[in-house]
Amino acid sequence: MIQVKPITDIFPFKNYLRVFELPKTRLIGKSIRHTDETDISPIPRFWTEYYEKYHNVTNVLPRIINTNIAWFGEYEPSNKQFTYMICVICPAETPVPAGFEYRDMPSMLLAHGTICKNPPDAHNIEQFSEEVNKSGFMQTGLWCEFYPYQNEMINDCCALFSVKRTT
Repeated sequence: MIQVKPITDIFPFKNYLRVFELPKTRLIGKSIRHTDETDISPIPRFWTEYYEKYHNVTNVLPRIINTNIAWFGEYEPSNKQFTYMICVICPAETPVPAGFEYRDMPSMLLAHGTICKNPPDAHNIEQFSEEVNKSGFMQTGLWCEFYPYQNEMINDCCALFSVKRTT
């Protein structure tokens, strides 16, 4: 049985499935609309732009965990587009800096695990989802990735999925 811990226990990073409790939060950052149907992804260029133009602003915001994440959401099946938001996880009601956007998140359980080595290698999301399901939880929607190191452009890519208990 996996023990649920507070999200603040996510560091130091450990490379195995863990489940965390996330309080009500606010994601603050910048986003683009994207589809996996394109030959060339704008995402690497977007990360570079984010660090050059916006990171200094979000880096000083109060954060629940001390890292940037990439949040995926607002999927539109008709054109296969989704929002890709580089952001920080802030306490609920954190004021949003001018020119930035936010998404408010309810409290939830998050499953955490490594999904790939050295992006942009293929994500092994299916294997991670199977492990979550076998551990007495079920994936419920929210999905984001983060890089648990100082330089978020390298090393392991980790996923956070919203989950609920099935047992």
